[in-house]
Amino acid sequence: MSYRSRTSALQNEAANDHGLLLRLTTTVAVLLAATEMIASAATPDKKFQPRSPAITFSRDEQKVAVESDKGKWTFVRPLISPWEYTAVGATHWVAIGGDDDAEGTTERPWKTLGKAVAQATAGDVIYVRAGTYVEHLSFTTSGQKGKPIVLSCAPGALGKVKVTPSQAYVAKNPGEAVITLNAVQHVWINGLIIEGPLGRPEAPKMETFGANGITWSGGAGIGCRATNNVVYRNVHCGLKEMGHGGTEILIQGNIIFENGTESRDHGIYCGADDVTLSGNIIFNNAGYGIHSYSNPKRQSITRNLCMGNAAGGIILAGRDCKVYHNTCTFNGVGIFYFRGDCLGNDVKNNISAFNRTDCGWDNGGGFLGSPERNADDYNCYFPGNPAERLEPGAHEVLADPAFVDSKNGDYRLKRNSPCRDKGINVGLPVKGKVQNLGAF
Repeated sequence: MSYRSRTSALQNEAANDHGLLLRLTTTVAVLLAATEMIASAATPDKKFQPRSPAITFSRDEQKVAVESDKGKWTFVRPLISPWEYTAVGATHWVAIGGDDDAEGTTERPWKTLGKAVAQATAGDVIYVRAGTYVEHLSFTTSGQKGKPIVLSCAPGALGKVKVTPSQAYVAKNPGEAVITLNAVQHVWINGLIIEGPLGRPEAPKMETFGANGITWSGGAGIGCRATNNVVYRNVHCGLKEMGHGGTEILIQGNIIFENGTESRDHGIYCGADDVTLSGNIIFNNAGYGIHSYSNPKRQSITRNLCMGNAAGGIILAGRDCKVYHNTCTFNGVGIFYFRGDCLGNDVKNNISAFNRTDCGWDNGGGFLGSPERNADDYNCYFPGNPAERLEPGAHEVLADPAFVDSKNGDYRLKRNSPCRDKGINVGLPVKGKVQNLGAF
């Protein structure tokens, strides 16, 4: 073969090899792209995952530090809900390194909360050791009066037990809660961090019904408690009674923030009768801090701190409720008297300051009834005034309440505050004999 012929043959072979290489390269690229798509579907890209807030309780539990993408605060807590409880029944233990085939004892704990919840009966306590539990929970078994079912962080683990739903669960059930109590009574949830999926790729952009941190449904309520929990980044509300007839729930000492995407999403949504909402810190939610709606009766709303909630601090749309010693600040509306179901509420010893509107009143343009027979007195409004149509009492304080350090979360009163000793005795315990306005 001549040099020219050999050269031509080599060129043809090279061309064929080049074509094969191009085809192989294209095939590999397609396979890699497909692999990346499958991987991204199975495991969301971490760069799109919201960073979990840092939560730290002081040793005496009187303060809680919260650091999220939206800010950093060290809140003084208005109230700590007592939570030590001696089990009438069995004591079960859960730990990240446990085994669901074990006995659920302190030496041989179970691995999942779901296992413990399924096994618990009236009088049992479930203690959970520190760690992150990727689960959703549903309670369908009731406790009894004096024999509740208790799910709690282990002693010494306050702020160290996180419960958050899996990607697969959220994608399949976008309107469900992290923890659901359905048609049950006497179930207590204490000391957990309940992290919703808001901001995660699989979560819905909005949901205005059931995507809550804790949901009470099907008439669940009597004897139920939610205490000392940290609840954040749920697509709808932090805690919600679904309006299914649940009554007599205690919601106390919780920290509830950054829930929801629009004005129908609240820190606490509670339309239930005879509910106690006390000592909660509720801030930076999309709607109201406390949404007392619609037409609940005889609620006790006391010593709550509602701060930075886009729609408002507290909306009152029920009757015969006791609203005492709350602090509402930097919200849309501080305290909002809402339409014809807002009747006969006793609103005293509160502070509503630095809100866009410190006191609101609404009758739907004259078509939906007016708030009536509400007693508004011994409150601080600043810089706004109480709504004239409320016929406020003669003891309102219209001055800067002088918080210790509101920027960083300390809403106690300075020594020279005009809100010191300006309240009236409403039957709540106070330090000494001084009746201050606000939560402290």
